[in-house]
Parts: sequence; structure tokens; C-alpha cells
Amino acid sequence: MKPFYSKTLPFLGFCLGLVISACTSNSSSTTEKKILFLGDSFTVGTGLGQGQEQSAFPYQLTSKLRQDGLSIAEPKIYAVDGDTTKHLLGALNTAEPSSNPNTPSHDASNYDLVVLSIGVNDLFRGHSAADYQHHFEELLDRSIRFANDDLSRVMVLSIPAWDASPSVHNESGTRLRFNKYTEVRNKTSQICIPVNAVEIDENDQIKLTMDVKALKDKINYAKNYNTQAGIANTIDRFNAIAKEIIENKNSKSAGHGTIRFVDLTELTRISTIDEETGKHHFALFANDGIHYSPLMYEKWTQTIYPLALEALKNKKDK
Repeated sequence: MKPFYSKTLPFLGFCLGLVISACTSNSSSTTEKKILFLGDSFTVGTGLGQGQEQSAFPYQLTSKLRQDGLSIAEPKIYAVDGDTTKHLLGALNTAEPSSNPNTPSHDASNYDLVVLSIGVNDLFRGHSAADYQHHFEELLDRSIRFANDDLSRVMVLSIPAWDASPSVHNESGTRLRFNKYTEVRNKTSQICIPVNAVEIDENDQIKLTMDVKALKDKINYAKNYNTQAGIANTIDRFNAIAKEIIENKNSKSAGHGTIRFVDLTELTRISTIDEETGKHHFALFANDGIHYSPLMYEKWTQTIYPLALEALKNKKDK
């Protein structure tokens, strides 16, 4: 009598092959996608309160993507309350030194999606547009490296409209800003004009040698710098700088996709104030009147979600 296994072994080997193939296929299809968030207090959810940390938009977005059937790993977040673009770069130099394209040993990461949301603290602390431009562009380059040089896997969120917050309307935030930061005090009180813009003749009469409109513009800038209108103008200016940098990167992408820019400024400027009464929807804000509540971050998530889903589903591994 022949051993039983001599007849069954080929069949068992065939079945085992099917099982291994099925397991391999299933493992590949369920590989968790990785998302990296780079930001500041709006990213970590400052002001949400104890027990509500998971209501910050990175967690809301991750949850919504999972509900759509995507396998998403726990989000990786580099963000600290008060961080400027320069602070975030410093943190990345410490935690992720290889992400720096200027270092000889730099190498790309392979995040499926990188979300960059930074800049409001550059404005809040009174940093110049030139400083913001320089550091933002370097952060964008880092983001692209984190996404394995695939621009289509990078999303940039515009600076939210702090000008539309209760802390600006009741001036508590603008007073805090003025008292805390020397740069803000200097720009609020100083009108920078050339020394030779004003001359005094032999009769002690003042004579302007510069254009009157240009002088008025400088005076108005100083007067309005730390006001709602001035803050709104600066936010719009910083956002325009970011968009220009992004458009320039996209124009040179050479088949590596395009960076997505998500406008949250208008959302946070319009939705936070009642059109009829002109009063704030306080339910959208944290108690500090600066940051947002889970309800506002839900609006952020709804806006970001379609573009994030598109980026993740279209992502091609290199």
C-alpha cells in the first residue's frame, strides 16, 4: 500500500500555493498609507481642551479617509503651538535631518501624503514677508522630499483668517501681539521713510521730496499694521507668496504631478461671522477666541478631504 502523502502532496502543494498567493495579494492591498502633517497650533488643535485632542483636523481627516475604506496609519505630526516657518525648519533639522536637500546625506521619504499648514505665527510675531517667503519655500522643498519627490502627494493649506477671529475684533489678540513681540511694536510705531524725503528750507518751511501718496501709504501702513484690516492684508499677502512659489514649482514639475493648494482663508473668514448680524459664530472657536473648535475643524476636513482622497488614490509608488 502506497503512502497517503504520495498522492496528496502535489494537491496540497497546489493549495498551499493558492493560499500564499492570496495572502500576498491581500497584504499588498491593505498596506497602510502614511500621512505626514507639518504645521503649528492649528495642526495640533491648540485650545480644543482636554479629551478633545482627536478633534484636530489631522485626526478628523484620517478618520474620514478610513471610513471611505482606505487603510491609513496613525498620522505623523510635526507641529508645536507658536511655531513659525523657521521654528518648524529647526524641528525638522533635529528630528528629520536627512530631509534637508542641502545636506550631502539627504534622502527622500515615502509618505503617501504630506500636508503643510504654516505661516500664521510668522504674521503674529511680525516677521517680514521676505523671511516668510524664504522659509516657506524651504519647507515646501522638505515636503516634496518627504513625498518621495512626487508633487501630487503634497498639499498646502492657506493661512486661516485670524483677522476674522473674536480675538482681533475685541482687540485682545492684537494687544497680546503688540505687548509680546518687539517686531510688532516697531512696525506699529515706525514709519520707514528715506532721510532725504523731508527737507527744511532757509525759512524753516518743510518741503517733501518724495511722492505724497507714497508717504501717506507708509503712514497708513503703520497705523493699520496691527488692526483687523492690516492683519487681513498681511495674511492675503503671505498666501499670495505661497501660491506663487507653488505655481513656480508646479510649472517645473516635469511629470512629477502638481502640488495642491487648499484655500482655507475664505472659509474661515466668511463662515465664522453671521451675515445678517455681523456677530461671530462662537461655536466655531475655542475659548481663547484665536483657535478653532471641533466644528470648524470639521469644516476644514470637509474641504480638504476630496483632494486628499484624490491624491491618495492616484498615488503611484516609485
